[in-house]
Amino acid sequence: MSAILATENGLVELWRSTPWTPAPITVSGRITVPAWALYSDLILIGGGGGGSGGNGSNGIGGSKGSPGAWAQTTWIMKPGRELIIAIGAGGAGGTANNVGPGSAGGATKVTVSDQSWSLTASGGAPGVGTSTGQGDAVAPSLYKFTGGGDPWEVTGGGAGRYNRDGPIPGGGGGQGDGGIFNGAQAGRPGGRGQVWIRFRSY
Repeated sequence: MSAILATENGLVELWRSTPWTPAPITVSGRITVPAWALYSDLILIGGGGGGSGGNGSNGIGGSKGSPGAWAQTTWIMKPGRELIIAIGAGGAGGTANNVGPGSAGGATKVTVSDQSWSLTASGGAPGVGTSTGQGDAVAPSLYKFTGGGDPWEVTGGGAGRYNRDGPIPGGGGGQGDGGIFNGAQAGRPGGRGQVWIRFRSY
């Protein structure tokens, strides 16, 4: 249910009783707050860390990168505001043969255009050194927003497998496999971050 105002140039939606959840936001940019929105609920995840490379001299694999961190908030909105979105990149994988370390994932950040408000989700730590977990994948994590309105859930995070990129969004990169005879593999990049925004009028 919503309230519609007829104007000279067309129809304008002023109010909506059912929360609106847009598609996940995967690229940096700006979003204009709808005229009917009084609140915005945000969930962010940072970019995953890159995995370290494998060791070519002893056949031992590298270590996985860590998933990006979660962050959430609720802001009071007004028409005309913009939300400025910066999506954190996944960290690069480390070089092969010398157990090169990965790079940390980039932070994901949302800022309100006419305020000093901002929310940041840190990137995941990089893989460093050799593996201690034998490359087992970590299932993507489920995050539940409980800060306002009806609870809602999103999925992300987790860690990659040997020689596989980190799952999107925010997953840690897999480690490079070790290889004495066939050569070691480079570490894999982490998954990029992501933003979910739910606008609502109650």
